[in-house]
Amino acid sequence: KLDIMSKDLIKRLSHSSEQPIRDAAVEELHGLIKTNQIKFEDLQLRMVFEGIFFCFWHSDKPKYQDELSSKITGFMNDIESEEDKLMWNRYFFKCLCLHWNRIDNWRINKYLALIRKQLVVVFSQLKA
Repeated sequence: KLDIMSKDLIKRLSHSSEQPIRDAAVEELHGLIKTNQIKFEDLQLRMVFEGIFFCFWHSDKPKYQDELSSKITGFMNDIESEEDKLMWNRYFFKCLCLHWNRIDNWRINKYLALIRKQLVVVFSQLKA
């Protein structure tokens, strides 16, 4: 399993000027989750969600935001362990709480949409 997530991956997730770099990092992260190569530990998840937060921060077009939010929230479907799913969800919201006051009026709606999608995933998994 990946120890202390590659700082390079986190940098690429939050890369502000190049969407293709961020997109490739999102796909790489998804691959790591699907193949169970992420340790669901405090530092690792904090780093992952910092990267995800700023990746989403830099998404500007509504269609792209919708696609990216679907990918991000869909990651939880590929996590096998119920305990790991809880950790993933906990850090998703911890990161948002940490940065909530930094979200400006131009970005708040896209983050609210991301939260709604995450809650849909959480409730659908609780239902199953």
